Amino acid sequence: AEAPDIAVVDMRLPGMDGNDFIRQAAQKKPSMQFIVLTGSAQYLVPEDLVAFGITLDMVLNKPLVEMSLITDRIETLLKRSG
Repeated sequence: AEAPDIAVVDMRLPGMDGNDFIRQAAQKKPSMQFIVLTGSAQYLVPEDLVAFGITLDMVLNKPLVEMSLITDRIETLLKRSG
C-alpha cells in the first residue's frame, strides 16, 4: 500500500524494461530514488530518468559480486534525502 523510498531496479523485467518501471514508479511517488542493475556495459541513463536524479554512479553492472555495492548506494541515497 505504501511505496518504498528507494528501489533497486533490474533493466530486464517481465513485460517491461526497467526504464519504463522507473517512469511509472516515479509518477506514483516522485520522491522515490532508484538504483539500476544492468547486464549491459553500454547502458546509458535516459535523459528523462536523469531528471529523476539517476546518475551513472547509481548504475551497477551484473553480475554483481559485492553486495556491499548496493548497500553503499542505498546509504548514499539516504544521505541525499536526509
